[in-house]
Amino acid sequence: MHNYFTKIEESVRYLREKVSITPKLLLVLTGGLHDFLKSVSVSQTLRAAEIPHFPKVRAEGHSGELLFGHFDRLPIAIMKGRNHYYEGLSPQEIVFPYFVLNQLGPQFLLTTNAVGGIRADLKPGDMMAVTDHINMMGTNPLIGISVLKSKNQFTSMQKAYDAELIQLSEKIAKQKKIVLKKGIYLGTPGPSY
Repeated sequence: MHNYFTKIEESVRYLREKVSITPKLLLVLTGGLHDFLKSVSVSQTLRAAEIPHFPKVRAEGHSGELLFGHFDRLPIAIMKGRNHYYEGLSPQEIVFPYFVLNQLGPQFLLTTNAVGGIRADLKPGDMMAVTDHINMMGTNPLIGISVLKSKNQFTSMQKAYDAELIQLSEKIAKQKKIVLKKGIYLGTPGPSY
């Protein structure tokens, strides 16, 4: 664990040598949402396997590509798929790409996923803005990592989900006549819906 941040720096150096864009948004696309890419001007595509220390993506529908480009005029980095705990990776391996990509400067993270729901008013295909989460994974990805940092060892979760961005998403959904529900994400080890 002691060389975790050294590996992050090696990955960051590799990406800075390869990528000319400073993304303002990091978007994580789950399988099935790749039509969005038609509206993105992609200038560079890298495979996660090419990036030092990145875990291999193995989940169905997740290609493991990292794209850099522009959505409208917004510089963007897109993870075309991600890693999951049920793939047999440690939580620290799963969050590794996020630590690396955060060093490239994005101000916002927007992640998508396809999950099951236990609320009676949720149906397949519904869109939901996550307002909070409950960790039922039995672990935490910051175990062993947080103590290596010299400050801020305890990450605050009070504003993990930006209220202004949620309000903006509700406003846009209303304008586009899209039903957007709000709810709390319950994280479980999986793989299950």
